[in-house]
Amino acid sequence: MQKITRRLVRETAVSDRGRPLLIELHPGYIIFRLKGTRQRYSIDWEALYRFAQRREAERVFAERYAKRKTRRR
Repeated sequence: MQKITRRLVRETAVSDRGRPLLIELHPGYIIFRLKGTRQRYSIDWEALYRFAQRREAERVFAERYAKRKTRRR
């Protein structure tokens, strides 16, 4: 795997309002923006990782809750 040592810009397959989503990978953070716009949203890698952990925990909780609810009936 290659470390990020400089800015790297990639166009994703995801689009919003007909514009592709661009990501800029930096050594300490990531920037999201729509192609052709100046509005940028940045988040550091640690916060993004924590967000992904929380989303996974919520998904597992909802799955267990749904299973438990159907078992009770």
